[in-house]
Amino acid sequence: MQRSAYVLMFSLILTGCSARVDTSTPEKYRSSIEAITKDMPPEKKKEFQESLVAIAFDTADPTTTLFTSADPASPLFIGAGDKIKGKTADEIIKLGYTTRVAKLDLAISEDVAAIHRISSEREKYRNIFEAIHIDAPKYRISKSMFSQQAVISFRITNNSKVTVKKIYAHGILSSPGRTIPWVSDDFNYEFTGGLEPGESKNLDLEPNMFGEWRYNSDYSNRPDLKLEVSLVNLEDATGEKLLKGDPGDAKAKEIDAAEKQKMKLEIEKKLSK
Repeated sequence: MQRSAYVLMFSLILTGCSARVDTSTPEKYRSSIEAITKDMPPEKKKEFQESLVAIAFDTADPTTTLFTSADPASPLFIGAGDKIKGKTADEIIKLGYTTRVAKLDLAISEDVAAIHRISSEREKYRNIFEAIHIDAPKYRISKSMFSQQAVISFRITNNSKVTVKKIYAHGILSSPGRTIPWVSDDFNYEFTGGLEPGESKNLDLEPNMFGEWRYNSDYSNRPDLKLEVSLVNLEDATGEKLLKGDPGDAKAKEIDAAEKQKMKLEIEKKLSK
């Protein structure tokens, strides 16, 4: 009797592992997905869900979408039918990983190409960028009775021969010993009356309360925060941008590419198991 129970249990496990998705109709799709995921361990079900998101929405990072926790049997994923029909759970998970690796490869290539474009165009105006100095950058919190407001402070000096109407900057907020920065994002500021050659100004910028630079209880009050600010682009007195091409920051794109490469290596480790 006990032996029969083990045989039945083993049979069910094999059936679950070999069950395949039937996308011939919405009803069969739902029932086949439900059969596949019914007794699936939570960790594997999470992998399965993320793979469905990656395949259906062709994304490298499914965890950033709104559908990561969606029911795998939801009609939301029927759009991926042609890619997953006839596949087992393991084959779908593998396809999800290979989809993500392909998207990451493409994104890394685009970042590298952008870095070259930015560096090449910026070289034309190297003397101007080198003549505009950003000193003493600091990220701090201004506290009031009712709220805590993030403030980006720095001193900017225009030693170029160009009057600056507006600056486009990129900031990186980090802590020593941490691989990934807390924030790596752009911001801009328009000078009232411009910043003439030879002028300096101390700026205290209050970011949008809904943006990346807003107050965040996870890190904003840390005593070890380090802020780096680099000039990405600028507008002259006529409102014309100095750089007409890719407006990004090469260093920021290098960081993005490194993060994507790390993510890719982690996924490839899972694929090799």
